[in-house]
Amino acid sequence: MATSTRTEDGKGNATVTTVVTESVATASAPQLETTGSPPITLYYKTPYAGRAELIRLIGRAGGLKIEENNNVPEDMTPFGSPGSLPVIDHNGFKLAQSGAIEGYCANIAPRFASLTAQQKAKDHMFACIKEDILGGFAKVMWGSKNPEEITTTADKWFGVLESMVPAEGFVNGESFPTVADLVVLNVCTSRLPFAAGMKFAEYDYKKHAKVAALADRTLAHENLAGYTVNDVEFGGY
Repeated sequence: MATSTRTEDGKGNATVTTVVTESVATASAPQLETTGSPPITLYYKTPYAGRAELIRLIGRAGGLKIEENNNVPEDMTPFGSPGSLPVIDHNGFKLAQSGAIEGYCANIAPRFASLTAQQKAKDHMFACIKEDILGGFAKVMWGSKNPEEITTTADKWFGVLESMVPAEGFVNGESFPTVADLVVLNVCTSRLPFAAGMKFAEYDYKKHAKVAALADRTLAHENLAGYTVNDVEFGGY
């Protein structure tokens, strides 16, 4: 509803003021119910780390129930995948691409509910750095077999991480680890391709002291109680 008011000054000049009081109805997108809903089913080939470990870590640290199934669906077209893994099914909601899955799980994880948009953006940035490290290591381990390339990748990206992580506490300033901290734990300790790649190249991530310390703090936090570093072999590593 719009209301107009006309006023005149002593010289006969008129001014019309219009106030809009109409309320506009907006339609919101349907929201997937997560409270009390079935757990997320994560489909992956084997229990090795790869592109699934950060998803597992987000579930553990974020208080989100994830069940793993190594019996991969024959038709993954409904997930949006031509056959690559991981994919997830959450109460009929199907999703592919590890980055998208990590983001979805982090967004609905109960312990991460209070994070701001900027904190979530930083978490996502760290997850993207994980992908850069993973890709750099994998192309050597199953490709060139040149350990110097792993050293180059590690120096580049662990150096970036070292410049961004705190000497104490966690990346986003919370009292608990978020995805950014989980990424650091993931790339420092998970066997494939990270720890195995560094072993292959005789690379010691602990020369990046703040990174190493953050990995230790994250692993020791109560939100990761019961988590065991993934040391599962795959592909000869």
